Amino acid sequence: MTIKYPADGQLYVGWLADSAGTAVEDVEAPDLADFAEIVDLSCDIQSGGVDLGISTATIDAASICSAFVAMANGRTTVAPTLTFWRYKQPDDTAWELFEKGSLGWLLIRTGMPSEQALADGDQVTLAWLEMSEPSPEFPGGDTLTTFNGSMLLVNGQKFSQKATIGGESS
Repeated sequence: MTIKYPADGQLYVGWLADSAGTAVEDVEAPDLADFAEIVDLSCDIQSGGVDLGISTATIDAASICSAFVAMANGRTTVAPTLTFWRYKQPDDTAWELFEKGSLGWLLIRTGMPSEQALADGDQVTLAWLEMSEPSPEFPGGDTLTTFNGSMLLVNGQKFSQKATIGGESS
């Protein structure tokens, strides 16, 4: 029997600053040492606050002789948005980190306790992204303050939803 895992406490999100996109050589099989300087943002993100923003465009493939719409897959867009908690200074790590134009690697791992260290064999989503302007939210009463951090994929060859740390590239 296949065992499902809960979402609660089973999501790790990290950011590795890298303006050149060279910290990770093999996006499908990154080396564990590549992530020595990663910043763990897992506890800075609101529950339900991770959206990879993956969508696929469609191409009109219909002929004029057909009464049906025919379509083909087009380009894939990857534009993650993370919803971060705001903290009282000086402990507002994500807010201080998030700056328009900053480049780096977003790493997401599911299915293991968020506090568990990254290890060889971990399957992760990995993408080299550019940060957009952070968007603060101004809530009403009885709520905590958050901000949205949107990112844009810089290079489609530096994205994998099925990377394995320390694994072999196929």
